[in-house]
Amino acid sequence: MSPTISMTLGVILGLAGFGMLIYLVVSSPIRKKNRDKLRKQMAEKQQSEKW
Repeated sequence: MSPTISMTLGVILGLAGFGMLIYLVVSSPIRKKNRDKLRKQMAEKQQSEKW
């Protein structure tokens, strides 16, 4: 295999792996749990301000 093709494949696979890593970090269950918790707290806060 020529060096150019292997270099191109390496870059493509590297970018794909990096993209998957970022996706996993962004959509991790722990982060989602924290976001839901924060949203609940904000909703309670807004409700208490209305009353």
